Amino acid sequence: MSTKPSKTAGWNWFLQRATGVALVVLLGFHFAVEHFIVGAHHITAENTVERITHGLIQGDHVLGQITINMPAFLYQASAILLLAFSIFHGMYGVYNILMEQDALKKYRQPLKYFFIVFSIALFIQGVLIFLAFFEPFWEIYDPR
Repeated sequence: MSTKPSKTAGWNWFLQRATGVALVVLLGFHFAVEHFIVGAHHITAENTVERITHGLIQGDHVLGQITINMPAFLYQASAILLLAFSIFHGMYGVYNILMEQDALKKYRQPLKYFFIVFSIALFIQGVLIFLAFFEPFWEIYDPR
């Protein structure tokens, strides 16, 4: 077993830190919208569809009625980036923890490929759930 670092080790280290910083920003936005502006107890399918498809964020706040009409693309991009960064950051972190265990180092390659395939599958599943909020999607894929 080779002890020299892989060719991608530097990039992986950088991406782990960069996604961590990005997650702080994206989770801050997510919590501000979902828990403080809209309020978790007021989340419905209707206002979720409005947020995702039109970028319309509304809610009653201690300060009064708050309405933010942001470009839908920005809200959608933040949701997809939150999904992608969360998956990468979490899976790479778990992989690194497992690689610190001496008994598992001999399974480095199979574990790496497992986490890659599992991450891609999670991302595809998340995107499919996200696309379900859009009406044209049902013209392409109708499970009924």
